[in-house]
Amino acid sequence: MVIPLETLGFDTAIDWRGLTRADLLILVVLVIVWPIYSYISMKLNPPEKIRHDPNIRLDSYNLIILQLWCFATAIIGVWIWVDRPFGMLGFRHMLDTPTKVTWAVAAIMIAFSAFHLVQVFFSSKARQKFAGQLRDVGELTEILMPRTGKEYRRSMLVAVTAGITEEIIFRGYIIWALSLFVHPYAAGALSILVFVLLHLYQERAGLIQVTIFAVIATIMYLVSGSLWPVIVLHIGVDILNISLAWKVGQETRQ
Repeated sequence: MVIPLETLGFDTAIDWRGLTRADLLILVVLVIVWPIYSYISMKLNPPEKIRHDPNIRLDSYNLIILQLWCFATAIIGVWIWVDRPFGMLGFRHMLDTPTKVTWAVAAIMIAFSAFHLVQVFFSSKARQKFAGQLRDVGELTEILMPRTGKEYRRSMLVAVTAGITEEIIFRGYIIWALSLFVHPYAAGALSILVFVLLHLYQERAGLIQVTIFAVIATIMYLVSGSLWPVIVLHIGVDILNISLAWKVGQETRQ
């Protein structure tokens, strides 16, 4: 038996340009409320306040996982309820030339990150170099990098979660919704802006890296129309970069 969402307090009447009111609520939360919440949370919890909190990393990982899956689940739930084809959300795949190119880009970027990881395993000079780069990304990011085996394993769950859910949210949903009002490339640019705003806890070097990744991922999605290569890229790069930071951190703490 299907219970109408209206009886649970949700109005799913189709709104202008194909969006339901539930879609509009999700969109407002994602592009306005979430960045504001993230900024306020950053200001209330500066690095000097959380540096000596023994639970900060695991608690942060758990919160990130819960938060991202809640947003992605809400999006998928509305998608199913309105009976939209999942191809519109980016879950489609054709081996045409644009998609092959995006898979090639994903493979090259993952291989590049893997090469850096191999470097830190065999070269002390590389470890020193990447330790400096990690410090440049920002104090808060450095604090949140895993330091114990348990934290490292949990951070891998964060990497997989972010790779799946953030692509659904930023590349799939936000671009789809905003494309109903503006050109898809303008929608892509706006999704990049929101993505970067949510990473303002990082320093300039970190924000540059985040922006470059978001631009590449967005172009890949707009070119191919498929989330699959972008999801694989996101998961692969996150796993390898966190592993690199884990290895470098082990070296510096010894």
